[in-house]
Amino acid sequence: MLTDEQKVKIEENKRQALLRRERARVSLASAPSNESFSSSIHKDRIRKLNENASDGTKTYVLYWMQSSHRATNNEALEFAVERANIFQKPLIVAFALTCEYPDANERHFRFMLSGLIDVRTGLSERNIPFLLVVKNKGVDKVSHTDAIVDLAKNAVEVVTDCGYLRILRKWREDVANAISIAMTEIETDVVVPVFAHLRARPNLDTSAASFRSWCLPKSYEHTNNYPDLVPIKEKWTTSDAELARVCAIECCCTNSGGNFSFVMDGNIVLNGNNEKNSNNKVNIINVNDLLFHLKANHGLKETPNIPPNCDAYHVGGELEALRKFRTFLDPTTVLKNYGEHRNDCARGLQSHLAPYIHYGQISVLHIAKRSRKLASMHKEDEKIQKSIDVFLDELIIRRELGIQLVVKKKDTYDTYEALPTWAINSLEKHKEERTTKYSYEDLANSKTDDPLWNAAQNELRITGKMHNYTRMFWGKKVVEWHKCSKTAFAVLMKLNDTYSLDGRDPNSFTGVGWIFGLNDKPFPEAPVMGEVRRMSINGCKKRFGKSIEAYIERWNGNANKGGRQSTLSSMFLKKQKT
Repeated sequence: MLTDEQKVKIEENKRQALLRRERARVSLASAPSNESFSSSIHKDRIRKLNENASDGTKTYVLYWMQSSHRATNNEALEFAVERANIFQKPLIVAFALTCEYPDANERHFRFMLSGLIDVRTGLSERNIPFLLVVKNKGVDKVSHTDAIVDLAKNAVEVVTDCGYLRILRKWREDVANAISIAMTEIETDVVVPVFAHLRARPNLDTSAASFRSWCLPKSYEHTNNYPDLVPIKEKWTTSDAELARVCAIECCCTNSGGNFSFVMDGNIVLNGNNEKNSNNKVNIINVNDLLFHLKANHGLKETPNIPPNCDAYHVGGELEALRKFRTFLDPTTVLKNYGEHRNDCARGLQSHLAPYIHYGQISVLHIAKRSRKLASMHKEDEKIQKSIDVFLDELIIRRELGIQLVVKKKDTYDTYEALPTWAINSLEKHKEERTTKYSYEDLANSKTDDPLWNAAQNELRITGKMHNYTRMFWGKKVVEWHKCSKTAFAVLMKLNDTYSLDGRDPNSFTGVGWIFGLNDKPFPEAPVMGEVRRMSINGCKKRFGKSIEAYIERWNGNANKGGRQSTLSSMFLKKQKT
C-alpha cells in the first residue's frame, strides 16, 4: 500500500509531466518568426525605478517576482536572464509573500500557491532557483519587502515586474528607495505598456470608444514583440537546499532578525537566523500542507461562508491556464458561439481566464498573439472573426481601460469619488426612493428575495467567479437595495474582493464602477436609479428565457453542495451546448 506522501508524489510527477509537455507545445506554437522577432524586450516595457548603478562585484542578479507568476512568456524573467548573462552571474527568483494583503484569504492563496508550484518547476528546468519568502505572524515593524531589500545586498541589480495598484506601487517604490543598486521594472501583464500610454495620453479616457481608437493600433505593434526564451549561462554549483540556507541566513543576519521564513525548492524552511530550525520542513509540493503552515504560523485568514469541496472549480497554475485557453480557442466548440451567445449565463461560453490573468499565470501577449493567429487561419468564418474580435476587445481594450484608470487616478480609483459627477448627483437625487433592504451578512450568504441575485452570489461564493452578465445584474440590485449609494459601492467592493479570485484588481474596480455609471453614458431619468443604467430579472428572462431558469436552478438548488448541477439543469446545459 502506498503512503499518502507517495501518492502525493506520484500525482505531482504526473502534473509536472503534463506541464512540461504543455510548455513544449507553447514554445513551438508561439515561436516567433525571424522577420518579426527581436530578443530584446520592447523599450516601452522597461522603466528604471531608481538612478543607482549595478554592482558587478556582487553574487547574483535578483528577479523579484510579484505580479507575473509564470516561467514562460515572461518579459521580466527573460530581461533578468539577459542581465545575468551580461554580468556573467547566476540568477535568483524570489517571491515575497504576506498574509496581510487586504481582503486576501485562503481561497486566493490556494490559487496563487498552485501557480507558484508551477513556477518553481519551470524555473528548476532552466537551472534557476526559486525562493519563497514569507513574513512571519505577529511581526509589525517590518514589511515582507524588507526581505527583498536584504536579498538585494548580495545582488548585482534587481529586476521586477509591474504592479499598478496603490499598494503594489508602494512596495516597489519602497524597495527601489531602500537599495543601493539599480532596480528595473518590466511591464509584463498588458499588451500595450501603460506608462507609454500615460506619456502619450495623460488625460483620463472616459469611454471605451475613445481609448480603443488609440490602444487597438498599438496592440498590433506590441503583439509582434514577443519574449524569447533566453538560456541562462551561469548556473549555481551548490545544491538548492544549501543555496536557500545561505541566502536566508545572510538575509536575516542583516536587518530582519527572525521576521521571515524561507521556502526553497521543495521543503526547506528557515525561520530567522536560527540554524536549529533548518530542519523544519513544509512540503511546498502539497498546497494543503503549505496552506496549513501559513494559517498556523503566518496569520492567513480562512475564506468565510463557502461550502466544502469548492476548490476544484478553478485550480491555479500555468498548466491550468494554458489548458483553459486551448479549450476556449477550439473553433468547433466555445469560440464558435462566443461572439453571439457569450452573455447567456447557462451556455458556459467563457474563457475563465480572468483569475489566471490576475495572478500573471498566463501572458496576455500570448493570448492575443495566439488568438490573432487563429483569426488569420479562419478568415472566411464570420462567427470566428466576431468571437475573436469581441474577446480581444475585452482582453485588451476593456481590461487596459481599467488599468489606465488605476494609474491616472492613483489616489481615488477604488473609491466612490472616482465615479462620474453626473452619476453621483443622479443617485443622490433619487436616494429617498431607495431603502436599505439587506445587511452585508444577508448578501454574503445569498439571503434575498431575488432568486437570480441569490444564484449569482452563490456562483461567486462557491466558485470564486461569476458570469459577466449576471455580475452586472448582481451589482445593479445592490445599488437599488441601499439608500446610500456610497455604502452600496463599499458593499460591492467588499463582496467582490472577498469572494472573487480576481478581486483586488483594476478590472474589479472598473467593473464595480460601471455599475454606478463609470465608463457608461447617462440614460433617460427613471425612478430609483436616476440616469444610471438599470437591470431587472424580468429583463433578463425576456432576453434569455429558460437559460435564466437553468442558471437559477443550478446555483440555488445545490448552493451548499459545491454548486453541483441538478438533473434538469444538467440536461438543459447539455442541450444548449449541442
